[in-house]
Parts: sequence; C-alpha cells; structure tokens
Amino acid sequence: MVRGALVMPIAEPVRSPQLSATHPVLATRATTPTITTAASSSAYRTVAPRPHEPMPRWDKRSSYSALHHAPADGGQPIARARSVCLIFSLLASLAGALALVTLGLKLLVGGPPLQLAQLHAEQRDSPTGVWPLSDIATTSRAVGVPSTPPLPPQSPPPLPPPPSPPAPAFPPRAPPPSLPRCSGDGQSVADCLNLRFDDGEPLNDVVKAGILLTQWDVVHNYDQPWLPAARDRSLGDHFVGTVKNANMLPGLWSDDLPGVVIAPAASRLFCAYSGDGMSQGDWKSCQRPNGIPPPAGCVPACNIDYQPIWCPPSLCNDTACTVPPRPNEFVQIISTSVRPGQMLSSDCAWPPDGLKWAMKQQVLRRKSVNEVSIDARPIIDQLPYSIEAFFVTSMNFLEKLERAIEAHQDFLEEYAITDDSVPLLLYTSRAGYEKDTSAPPFSVLPAAEIERARARVRNR
Repeated sequence: MVRGALVMPIAEPVRSPQLSATHPVLATRATTPTITTAASSSAYRTVAPRPHEPMPRWDKRSSYSALHHAPADGGQPIARARSVCLIFSLLASLAGALALVTLGLKLLVGGPPLQLAQLHAEQRDSPTGVWPLSDIATTSRAVGVPSTPPLPPQSPPPLPPPPSPPAPAFPPRAPPPSLPRCSGDGQSVADCLNLRFDDGEPLNDVVKAGILLTQWDVVHNYDQPWLPAARDRSLGDHFVGTVKNANMLPGLWSDDLPGVVIAPAASRLFCAYSGDGMSQGDWKSCQRPNGIPPPAGCVPACNIDYQPIWCPPSLCNDTACTVPPRPNEFVQIISTSVRPGQMLSSDCAWPPDGLKWAMKQQVLRRKSVNEVSIDARPIIDQLPYSIEAFFVTSMNFLEKLERAIEAHQDFLEEYAITDDSVPLLLYTSRAGYEKDTSAPPFSVLPAAEIERARARVRNR
C-alpha cells in the first residue's frame, strides 16, 4: 500500500434508477473510480481525492448525491441537469401549493368531503408525490371549486329618496268650545252680528250689550292691525273700542277707518266712558319710560297721571242716571309725572261692572259712541277666533279699502284659516238709532269690488 493514499474496496457500479433512465452516463460516472495507483492489488484500488473537493457520500439517495457532488469534468451537461431538476422541483412545489389552496377554498365553500380520499390517492400514486400540473384544473372541477372565484354581484346604486308628500291643507281651526261667537260664511256672520246689534241694551254683559268694535288707530300695530301697538310704546297694553247697538245714535269714531269686530266672550274690559275718554294719550297709560314699573292700582287708559279717575256710584242707579257736571272736565289735576305742571282733565271712568251706567249716560248725553278700554292679552291669546270679522265703513275710500283687504288676507294666511271663519264685511254706520235707512249695519262686500281692490293691491 502506498503511503498517503486512500484505499477503498472495489464495488460494482451503483446505478440510480432515476438517473439510469434519463442520464446513463452520469449514473456510470458517478460510481466509477477516477484515479488508480501502480501499487494497487487486484482487490484494492487507490482513489486520490481532488484538491478542495469532498469525497462523494454514498447512500440510498445516490442519484441526488451524484448530481450534487459530480466531478467538475462533467461540464455543462451536469449544470443543465441540475437546473432542470431544480425547475421541476419548484414546479412540483407550486403545483402542490395550488392544489392545497384549491382544496382549502373548496372546504370553505362546503365542497363534497368524500372526494378528499380520492385526491390523496392521486397524490400518493403520482411519481413526484404531488398532483400533476395537468390534473390541477380537472381536480378542481371534480371537487366543484372554480379556478377563479367569481366576484360578488355589485350592489345597485341607492335609489333617490322619494319626493316628500305634499303638505296637507290646513283645515280651519275649530273655535274653542268656551268662546261663543258668530261663525259660518260671510252672510251667516253678518246676520248674526245684525241680530246682536238689534237686541243690544245697556247691560254689563258685553255679549248682550251689542257689538264690540275697534278701529285701526294709533293703539294698533300698523302692519298687523289685529294686534295692539308694540309693547315698548305707551299704548301697547290695551285696545280702545266702542259698544254699539240699535238704541244709540249712528256713527263711529271715524267714517273711513277699517277695523275688526271682537268676540265679546274673548274681551275683558278695563273701564268704560260715556263719551270720549281720550284714552289714546300717553297721560292715560300705565307704562312708564325706561322700563319703570307702573304704580300699584294703575289701570290702563282708566287713569290720569297714574291716578284712578273712577266715576262716583251716586251718578247712576237702577231708577235714574244723571250726567256728571262738566263731563269732559269731571276730573282735573295738575300733572306731576307724565306732563309736569300741566292741567289735565278728563271724563270719569266706569269700572267693568258699571258698563251699563256708561251706556245710559251716553244716551242722555246724545253721544254717538262710548269708549271702552279692553285688555289686549285675552284677545291675543285666543286668536284667530277672538275676532269675528274684519270690516270697512265705506266702498268710497279706496286706500282704506285696499288696506283692509290686504290686512285681511295677511290675517287668513297667518293663522291658516279661510274667509268663512273670519270674513270681511261692510259696516254701514247710518243704520241704528234714527232708523233713517233700511240697510242693516253689516253686509257682505260685493265680490266684484273685492276683486278689483285686490287687483289694485297686487299691481302696486
């Protein structure tokens, strides 16, 4: 034996079944000794290892070892074989991964579990231990899994919201059951008011005393004349009106001013005068400037300089009623608050339970009107039915007629009611005490006149 040489037993060439089928030369060269020595015997051969190259390791995976440790003189065929094997190995791994993904998808969607054994059998019988690439699509169809899961159907765009239903027409508001008033269409309201006018007599009950009217003067809001003047003004706490019936002289405070008829049940009187109470003056108000509260006991429009001016009960009784001396100067005082230093005079004021005395004194004094101060709050709280009708005094005052028609239309729209609830009427002031005309005090305005006036209002 030569020193320094490696002695190995001679063995028959070991051929790999796989390499023998594809590359017989590689299989033979991988197992044939490459170097021999002269001192070797028939039983031994000496194989010298290549520098920096490990000795081949022989085991049952000889085909892989032969490829991995093939001598360098194999050249390009060995490199190509190695690349081909690596490519096939990667493809097989990808095929197996794809098959597993397909199987997982099928399990997720509930595929038939009985075919899993068949799939495992096909994998076991495959030469490479994985499913063949050519069978992936067939296997996927066998288990009912599509190659590409279908996209979910796209939801349709949301429909536009349906149009809002038209607002229902506002039905006429029913008057409060505790508020007696004339109601119905224009003619019905006119007939009801005329009956109350004819039956009126001096009584403390306003419903039985006659018709309660107020005309649009400085104590009314100009834009909404059914309301009192602004609260920041001295006259904003009351209305000024008059009670009319067939036993009085005809006439109103003004021959051309429109106005409204107040439902007696919605009224609360502060006081009454048998003639002109001059209650529109600031010296009859209870509202002080700069928000100063009025003194206790002050009644709006029933005082002078914040002092009460009540009529003495001795002036009238159930059997007789006398006119106060100098009725327009019944009370005279020197003002100390409203108009300092001025002499103020006025008729005396009857309290609410003295309305009948004021009406009797009016007849004795032959006055066409009396004057009442009315609390504005109950009327406002019970609108729109605290007003029985709008009225005009003549068809000849076109400007006043147009204002009345415009205000009446605004009122109907403000409270969403119809003309049948609160009509616009004509008040003829000549009817009454002297019976010089057969015309009733209230009548329905001619439709043609109303339409012409409305056209003029629209064309302004």
